[in-house]
Amino acid sequence: MFFNYNNHSRRMFSVYRKKVVSPVASLIFCFLTLFSSPASTVEAAPTAVPEATQGVSACWAPLLARLKADGLHGPDVEFWFAGLGDSFSPDPMGLKIRELFRINFEPKPPLAAPPKPLGLYKGVVSEANIKICRDFLVLHKAIFDSAQSKYKVDRTVLAALLFVETRLGTQMGKNRAFWSLACLAASNKPEVMGQSLADLPMDQDRLAWLQSTLLKRSDWAYGELKALLGHCRGVGADPLGLPGSVYGAIGICQFMPSNISLLGADGDGDGKVDPFNLADAVHSAARYLHLSGWREKLSRPVQMEVIKKYNKSSTYANTVLTLAEKLPEKSVPPAKVSTKSAPKGKKGPAKPAKKAPAKPAPKPAPGTAPEPVSAAPKTR
Repeated sequence: MFFNYNNHSRRMFSVYRKKVVSPVASLIFCFLTLFSSPASTVEAAPTAVPEATQGVSACWAPLLARLKADGLHGPDVEFWFAGLGDSFSPDPMGLKIRELFRINFEPKPPLAAPPKPLGLYKGVVSEANIKICRDFLVLHKAIFDSAQSKYKVDRTVLAALLFVETRLGTQMGKNRAFWSLACLAASNKPEVMGQSLADLPMDQDRLAWLQSTLLKRSDWAYGELKALLGHCRGVGADPLGLPGSVYGAIGICQFMPSNISLLGADGDGDGKVDPFNLADAVHSAARYLHLSGWREKLSRPVQMEVIKKYNKSSTYANTVLTLAEKLPEKSVPPAKVSTKSAPKGKKGPAKPAKKAPAKPAPKPAPGTAPEPVSAAPKTR
């Protein structure tokens, strides 16, 4: 019988390793564990990585690779993406593409059409909401006074703007900003969109427009995603828990993440800009408007143009200004008290002065109609 020395040697080494080497290595390991100092043991221990970091879905792999190439990587980033699970959706990008498709390809009204009168978001300028804003201004007087003094933006405008944006921080979005921006950034080519845009009429030119638009919008979203994760690292926030708009705006003032470091303001002096902190949100909105051109005693048309830099909708700007104009409470002059003494010999109360008859209210001009009110958009 032919004897294979190599096979025999491998089998003998395997037995030797199991019966001799392994017990010896175990004894050495136990010895080092017992007699080594606790401090050196802690320093030599590898960095703990959450098990979930190993479960990042393949749908996020291209984004992770791109972030790593841009220097934003680590166990925390992988952990955050693992928290998203396999939840990619083309819906956020589909919403934006449909909006842009209507603007670019649907028939436009004739140029001779008269301009529509300025409208208001439905239900915003009401007595109940005016009272809410007034009470909020009283409760947080110091914050609004500080922002007005520093940036010369009227406190009523700031309160009205934050009410229109997030109902003074009580409605900051139904989406997770991290998820929305990740989905937008990953929607960079038509095949990723699946059937979400299948009903849009396409030809060769429109398909080229779609490809170009997806690349442009996904690049924009990637920049905002990177800014969001960088911001969360800086302030120690968990992006998985941050609410936001469908396009990723966050906080009481609904800032896009890239604007936080560029245009935000530290209102409470803690060295951080946190759009979920009221003092920071009020000062950030004030600084944004100031840098956009807001000054004291501007005419209303100029105020409209400045606020449209916060949100380009004319209805939005008109709603903010109309609500702001309702917030100052009218001061009632004190009643005049007569200093003349009553004539001698006369008793009893003085007779009330005769009131002049009220003038009838002027009749509206024929053909005029009340100003229309437009519905508020569901998303920004």
